[in-house]
Amino acid sequence: TPIEDIYTAHFTLCQKPWLCLHHAETQLLQHGLCQKLFSKWFQVRHHYQQLEQPTTTFFPEVFYGHCKKFGQSGYDPLPRQSQ
Repeated sequence: TPIEDIYTAHFTLCQKPWLCLHHAETQLLQHGLCQKLFSKWFQVRHHYQQLEQPTTTFFPEVFYGHCKKFGQSGYDPLPRQSQ
């Protein structure tokens, strides 16, 4: 299924994007889809923050500068909004 035709996704199989898991396209079929879903998720997050430059270089084509390493400790969380 082309990523453009997907309107909603559940990340059970892929795991959560903020775990910063990189899915190589050369592995199982679902890993290629997971990488595309992660890339889209981080693209939306990146657009939301309107960052001009990525802050990290860990697979920037997937994580858009919001993961600095593998695993949840590598995730760069959204800044908290002051109330």
